[in-house]
Amino acid sequence: MEINDYLISSIFRFKNVAKSLRTKLNSCLAGYDIGIAELTLMRAIVDNALDSDANVNISDIQGYLFVTKGAVSQMLGSLEKKGYISRDINKKNRRKLIITLTPTGEELLIKLDGKLEKLLSAVIVQVGTDNAMQAISVINNFADAVEQLENEGDGNTLETIMERN
Repeated sequence: MEINDYLISSIFRFKNVAKSLRTKLNSCLAGYDIGIAELTLMRAIVDNALDSDANVNISDIQGYLFVTKGAVSQMLGSLEKKGYISRDINKKNRRKLIITLTPTGEELLIKLDGKLEKLLSAVIVQVGTDNAMQAISVINNFADAVEQLENEGDGNTLETIMERN
């Protein structure tokens, strides 16, 4: 097998592993009417405060979760409806929202964060911290390379590269 074959095989394997891990994470959260993306969003805003200028905003969350602005808005609406977050207008800049956890949201996050930590720690212990850090770096390098090829303005997008003879 050539490196391209190994890469494709590894991509499919990683996709299956990611799906399995996401399924396990979501099953841990099933009794709480919350998904892993919503929990991750809550973790991102845990330090937000009404009187802070350093709050995580919708764009930050969008970049962190790699989802659309609409998906973030949908998650925020769901979490607000469940009583886990509140959205307030920033008094210093009325065009900005301040998203904070409610006491109920803080309580849930404490409870669920422990479950998440146990599961992820078990995986990290199994593979080793150094290997986990290396995997994170490699995955991010591949993601950056693909995104860079997708966003290049010189005609070297993935589609044009594939169409070349």
